[in-house]
Amino acid sequence: MNPTERDSYLRAVDLVLNPLGFKRSKSSFEWKRKVDSQNSEWIHLNFGKAVINPSLGVFYADLEKLLPPEAGAVAGVSRMLSTIASQSYSTQTRPEQIAEDIVRFALPALVQLRDRVAIAAVLQNSSASDWPTFSASHRMRLLPLLLAGMGRVSEALDWLTHLEKVASSSDQMLPKFEAFASHFRGKYIVKQDH
Repeated sequence: MNPTERDSYLRAVDLVLNPLGFKRSKSSFEWKRKVDSQNSEWIHLNFGKAVINPSLGVFYADLEKLLPPEAGAVAGVSRMLSTIASQSYSTQTRPEQIAEDIVRFALPALVQLRDRVAIAAVLQNSSASDWPTFSASHRMRLLPLLLAGMGRVSEALDWLTHLEKVASSSDQMLPKFEAFASHFRGKYIVKQDH
C-alpha cells in the first residue's frame, strides 16, 4: 500500500477517534486514550500489502507496576477488529467503512476489555480462541497479575502453579515463565505471610 492510500485510512479514523479523546502522533498508526489512572485504550491499523488488520486493546497501567521489568509481566489485552466484526479488511475496503466499524465494534469492545472480572474469567477458560491476548505466553503472565490486582492473591497463586505445569510446552516468551513465577511468588507469598 502506498503512503497516499494509507493516509486516507488514517485520516478517516482520525475523524472518528480524535473527537473522542484519542490521540495519534503524525508518524504513528496507533491512537491512544487514557481512560483513568489504571486503564489506557489503543486502536492500531496494521497495514500489509493488500490487507488492513485493525487491532485494539486496553493497557492496565497499575498491573505493570506490580512486578519489576525483569519479571516479563504482561499488563494488557487485545483483540482484532476482524474477529469482533466478523469482517476482513483490505485495500478494497473504503476508509470510511473501517472508521465506521471501529466506532460500531471496537469502542464497545474496549469497554468490555476494561472489565477485569470478566477478562479474568475468560482467561481461566481453556479455549485459547477466547483469550484476548496475543499468545498463551501472554495469558500465562496476565492472569495471575490480574487476579492479584483484584485482591484474589490465593487464587492467583493457585493459577501460577497450574500454569507452571504447562509452561515448558507453551511458553514462547523471554524471560521464561519461571522468572515471572519467581518474581510473582517473591512479592505475593511474602505479603501473605505478614
